[in-house]
Amino acid sequence: MNNKFNSKKFVYKYTDMLYRIAMGYLRNNEDSEDIVQETFFQYIKYVKSGKKFKDEEHEKSWLIRVSINLCCTNKRRKKNISCPI
Repeated sequence: MNNKFNSKKFVYKYTDMLYRIAMGYLRNNEDSEDIVQETFFQYIKYVKSGKKFKDEEHEKSWLIRVSINLCCTNKRRKKNISCPI
């Protein structure tokens, strides 16, 4: 993968997708925005730990999985219900 990282371009590329995923699970604007932000925080932690993605598809699928997991965690905390994955 390319070592050059353009954070602005990266955020613009994935924000809409992650937001739509979160809205599909949570049906709440504020919670969905929080999930998108937390997903990017998790991404930064992952990259800073020295781990690498195989390719762009691996990176995208990782972001999707993390956002879904965060949505499910959010739902469990708020309503104490399980989340189908």
